Amino acid sequence: MPKNFHILLVDDEVFILRSIFRLLAAEDREIHLAESGAQALELLARHPIDLVLSDHRMPGMTGLELMVEVCRLYPRTIRMILTGYADQQVAIEAINRGEVYRFLTKPWDDLELLATVENAQQKISAADLSQRKLEQQLNRVDLETVMALAETIELKDPYTKGHCSRVRDYSCRLARRLGLSESGLPDLIYGSLLHDCGKIGISEAILCNRGLLSAEEKAQIKRHPLLGFELTRKISRLQKASLMIRQHHERWDGGGYPDGLIGEQILLEARIIAIADAFDAMSSNRPYHQAMSQDKALAIVRAESGCQFDPHLGEMFCEMLNEEDSGERDNGAIRVFLKNVGQREKIVLLSRDDEVTTLLQEHLKGGQYHLLVAEDRATALSLLENESPDLLIVDEELADTSGFDFLRHLPEDEDRPIRLALVSDSHCDLMSFISELEIYQFIRKPWQESCLRHTVAQALEWRQMLLGMGAVAGRS
Repeated sequence: MPKNFHILLVDDEVFILRSIFRLLAAEDREIHLAESGAQALELLARHPIDLVLSDHRMPGMTGLELMVEVCRLYPRTIRMILTGYADQQVAIEAINRGEVYRFLTKPWDDLELLATVENAQQKISAADLSQRKLEQQLNRVDLETVMALAETIELKDPYTKGHCSRVRDYSCRLARRLGLSESGLPDLIYGSLLHDCGKIGISEAILCNRGLLSAEEKAQIKRHPLLGFELTRKISRLQKASLMIRQHHERWDGGGYPDGLIGEQILLEARIIAIADAFDAMSSNRPYHQAMSQDKALAIVRAESGCQFDPHLGEMFCEMLNEEDSGERDNGAIRVFLKNVGQREKIVLLSRDDEVTTLLQEHLKGGQYHLLVAEDRATALSLLENESPDLLIVDEELADTSGFDFLRHLPEDEDRPIRLALVSDSHCDLMSFISELEIYQFIRKPWQESCLRHTVAQALEWRQMLLGMGAVAGRS
């Protein structure tokens, strides 16, 4: 059974409270009433509230002041203001300071008010479902799960494909140059890969908007560090990473969000991620801008050092990329931290489709990979036992079983290969398989050669990271 939707109505006029109560009453809603901002905050402290609908003009605490406090204390609660005074400045402040979801005027239209609340209820239900899935997976957190979750979050916005991995790479390279202890690397990897995980609670319509965002939409986007922090802070292995997630949009000069931290009040790792995140955003195509050249993006990083960015780290980042361009770039970005496990990496492919096999052999040709093909379950199990491959690619459509069922019944193996799954465009709800089957990434058929090669290279790089951090042997 879905949980009840909790609504808090706040107005100093009792007859208005009763009128809206009658309008919104429903079996799946629990409605609480407050006649002042102070009383509303007392109720919020005692009950989990999904939506606050408040009048603005009230004695004592105004509706705007209440919304600012609710935003600060309960960022996941949806906030609406209802007032008879169509004050444009109040509306702007409500949106900017209180991140108000809707601003409605009295006298209200019953159908409009009801539709707005129903829309908010649907939004909360969808967010709750996504959050439950994410929390289930995070509670089994390991490096493969975190990487898969980062990829899943990026599915919400095709323009950010690969962004989390690139931020991870830039962050690790800068940390290495800075001399950060390798014992601190896992937390930095978790934080950089999951820095945008709060976007799972943001509408795709906002994330993919090609035009200028409204003040309300900007406020929604700016919630993602807090949402990500709330998703990760209760998971022991992610506690430090959760602070990086919360702080990655703070600024050196104190003008960032959500907490307005200044200088070294911001975690060192969060300062590293902030530079990597901003540089990659500038040098990648986004709905609202074309990719800048590396030189232009680095010039902005340098100009913002001491304002947006830690001045020492900003200068070091620019020097790092400039030196790599003039000399020899690190092979595979994050490989600088890892033990090399050999140049010719073994890949096992399980597929009954000759066309799939031929395409993979063609697209992965060359001396770098050793591709071993199995057409049935028994052959695949034999190859896994005797060849100790680095990567397993499984087609979802097999003759004697499904690819997912094959993965589900694989014997436990501490040194298991990284897993990729080939799926058709029609397959849905792939997210549910990430945690259960520990799939690193899905490759949709038909694929582009460049996409396939990049995914395979990235998966094998991840395998090396697991080996280098001892995570393969220790991820029970």
